Amino acid sequence: MDLVSRRSLALLAAVFASSVACSRSEDSSARYAEEVQEVTPVSAPRPSAPSPAPQMTARQDHTEQTPARAPEDEEGRTDAAMTISDEQIVAVLSAMEERDIELAKLAAARSKSQLVQNYAAMVIAHRKDAMSKRQGLVEQAGMTPQPSETSLVESEDMQEDFDALKGKTGRGFDMAFVDVMMENQREALSFIDDQALVSVKSAPLKALVQSSRSSIDSDFTSTQDLKRMLEQGPVQKPKQPEPKPEPPGV
Repeated sequence: MDLVSRRSLALLAAVFASSVACSRSEDSSARYAEEVQEVTPVSAPRPSAPSPAPQMTARQDHTEQTPARAPEDEEGRTDAAMTISDEQIVAVLSAMEERDIELAKLAAARSKSQLVQNYAAMVIAHRKDAMSKRQGLVEQAGMTPQPSETSLVESEDMQEDFDALKGKTGRGFDMAFVDVMMENQREALSFIDDQALVSVKSAPLKALVQSSRSSIDSDFTSTQDLKRMLEQGPVQKPKQPEPKPEPPGV
């Protein structure tokens, strides 16, 4: 084989080898791209931009007005709290009468003190008299007692009073009973002065309320006297001197 033929064969061989190498390189690049695509982590979605604040309408743009409070007196009570209807006044009087009667009955049954028993009998008589007058007025006027927050509280407080006296005996019961009655009478007088007398519309009912007030005020004075006597303890009567024996023959 001459020199030209040998060079031609060598050139062809080099071209063939280069072509094979390029083909392998392209195949490797393609596989590498596929592998990279498989292992590349998916990026987290970008947070969306916050929505624009809604536009306030003309109705929404107005500031809500706070309801005006009822005027208060020097002790912080409002006119609404001090106003009560005639029907509600009757219901409160009834609750107060029942409360005093039941507590006085309890004292009459459990107390060993004659002072407490006499006081309890007085309270029962006074409250039953007030109850009779009130019921007569209600029937005559055709009124229907209407419960209120005050009358409901009176009923609830009566159970609390019984619970406070339940486990007491002897002098401890007597003193606790007197304290309960004094507190109840203070509350009754405050109700009559601050609500009933300033709200009552019926003239006959007003007269009845004033009569009840006088009776409760008198009982309150008796309760204070009873407490002082119980605190002092039983009065020791001085011993009477024994009569001297007369000499014989006189």
